[in-house]
Amino acid sequence: MYSRPSNLIYGNQVLQSARGVQQGDPLGSLFFCLVTKDLSKSLKSDFNCWYLDDATIGGDVDRVIEVFQRVADQCAGLGLELNLDKCVIFIFGGSKKEQLTTKSHAKAIFPIVTTPPPSAPSAAWTSLTGEDSPS
Repeated sequence: MYSRPSNLIYGNQVLQSARGVQQGDPLGSLFFCLVTKDLSKSLKSDFNCWYLDDATIGGDVDRVIEVFQRVADQCAGLGLELNLDKCVIFIFGGSKKEQLTTKSHAKAIFPIVTTPPPSAPSAAWTSLTGEDSPS
């Protein structure tokens, strides 16, 4: 933790780092996991996977939105900020009309969260596995 801000030098710029665990602290990941452990274990969704500060939640859209909102609320209570610029909602299954309705519903609640085009999941699957996406 910081007793006073540290200067982080990037090229000709100096950035002040004053919150959280100091950059480069080998215990930083452990501290973060200890703070978020109860939150990650308490979430009720079909798929709930966390690795350090990355989380993946999956399931019915209403459940995912409910869990996402809970994570945002709980993080604020823990002194953490959810970076919505890095949050993505992938929509699988259903007709194109149902997918658009789901996307609109999600964007109404979290307007800054990215919802990639329907082709993105197939492209991501192919690039990760070298195979065609599953049917």
